[in-house]
Amino acid sequence: MRYTKDDGTLAKVFNKVMKKFKDDFEHLKDTKILYLWFEGARARPGEQRVLGVTRLADKRMRDIFGYDIIIEINADAWPELSKRQRQKLAYHELCHIGVKQTKDGGVKHYIIKHDFELKRFRKEMEAFGLDESEEDFRMFLNLVRKKQKGGKKHGGSKHRKVRRDD
Repeated sequence: MRYTKDDGTLAKVFNKVMKKFKDDFEHLKDTKILYLWFEGARARPGEQRVLGVTRLADKRMRDIFGYDIIIEINADAWPELSKRQRQKLAYHELCHIGVKQTKDGGVKHYIIKHDFELKRFRKEMEAFGLDESEEDFRMFLNLVRKKQKGGKKHGGSKHRKVRRDD
């Protein structure tokens, strides 16, 4: 695996996404992010190719260079992505970053796990929808909606809509 520092290409895309979806990423306004390219496979054989990774900067990176978060993007895959796919990837990686206040008034960053097993965030799906490759999940959602509207029973319990206030 080989890493190189971003030449400004990634920062431009990520900053555009943060500006476009300001309400979703307002909490990141003071977060210092290091963008890196990685070359070489990150997935095991038979697994989906890894397009990006978001992780906390270790103490050394924070203390010496001032970064809170490191976002690594697959340099081999980037040229194959459309503008929309690049923005969606940036949005996805930014969704992993959580910020909370500490007792002493400081901030602590943490990594947020995926909302869905298909490795997408609810906010990301609302903003970009599903890809063609996720057609099985789309069919599943349509089936769930159909059952919810009809109030059909499954496994002895009645399905109903669950409202999330967020």
